[in-house]
Amino acid sequence: MADTSNDKKNDSRHRATGALSVTQARLAASARARIVAVGLAEASARSIARKAGANPSAINYNLGGVERLYSLVFEQAADEAALWIREKHHEISALPAGRAGACAALEYIIGAWTSQGRDLALLYQEALSWAGADPALLARWTRQWRDFWTTAARHFGLDASDGLLLNLFFQSEALYHLSLWNPAVERSALRDLCDEFGWIWLGGPRRAASGGLATAQALLHGENPVKLAPAALNLALSAVAVVQDKGLLGLTHRAVAAHAGVTVGAVTHYFRTAEDLVAGTIRGQVEQLFMAEHADSAEALGSRAVPSLAHMAEQIDHSVAKPEIAKVLFTRRALFLASLRDPGLARSGAVVRFGYGRTSERILAPFAKGDPDAVPLHGAVMSRLVSSL
Repeated sequence: MADTSNDKKNDSRHRATGALSVTQARLAASARARIVAVGLAEASARSIARKAGANPSAINYNLGGVERLYSLVFEQAADEAALWIREKHHEISALPAGRAGACAALEYIIGAWTSQGRDLALLYQEALSWAGADPALLARWTRQWRDFWTTAARHFGLDASDGLLLNLFFQSEALYHLSLWNPAVERSALRDLCDEFGWIWLGGPRRAASGGLATAQALLHGENPVKLAPAALNLALSAVAVVQDKGLLGLTHRAVAAHAGVTVGAVTHYFRTAEDLVAGTIRGQVEQLFMAEHADSAEALGSRAVPSLAHMAEQIDHSVAKPEIAKVLFTRRALFLASLRDPGLARSGAVVRFGYGRTSERILAPFAKGDPDAVPLHGAVMSRLVSSL
């Protein structure tokens, strides 16, 4: 459907003033809806224009290209997030001062952001995962959350370093609590993780664990959900490597074929569409997690490899600066985000979510002092803080 003559007149006037024109606003609304619904990698210029009732060329003519349109959507979302965050400042101010209040605020904000603010939360994560994002925009948006948590820490009587820790934990769970695999179990797991974080890292009170994390891990790690033929699995693992190297937007049949050393036809035989390829890549990553978990690596991860907690801290400090570590975590983030749009991938996404912490758990096990049942929670919380770093 072409633009109306009135729209064209309005567009010309708004281009002269710098305000959004009717067509620009319609394209931005369409792009936002597509990014929320299917993710940035699937929000093509053609699909956005179709939803907006415009020709694909309208994106270039009105905004200078689809990447500029993405930036506009994220800028608008950052403005909305600032208002949302301001409202939440007022809400949590009613909680009592102290470390217990801070932990309650953490659990509440994560739950509210991923439910009431779900569209904004998805847009935030897509912006963080987009290689083409404006660094100034990302700095502004992440700074909003850092400032929120440092201000919250002061309200609860905590210091600035506690606020930074609250922000680190939030940044991890603000992504992973978007999962819709099993809301009851995942909400219970969130409570356990927030309580454990507050007790270990903030010195807050400790409540008895609800068992949510243990239940999630038992349900997800008892049976490998990957159902791929060996040849398809090899291609899926190549696809994971492509995402690690080029990002989700670089995941194509041709790129996977080149990495695997096969023809494009061999890839399309198992993964016919782009959606099939994304789904296969997510399952390939899940298979990687299972292979790592069941590998005979106890000696490498045991007390001989990590003789003390101080040595472990040194290793963490050294590893978080390694580009290859960042690539692995970035890939896991991008693929988890892609899993949120397909109910058939919900379980695989949850495996990715609750796979965090298994390595840390094995490293920490030799240092458990009379409370081995708490080790999974220790490892899960530590892994979330490290991944945010």
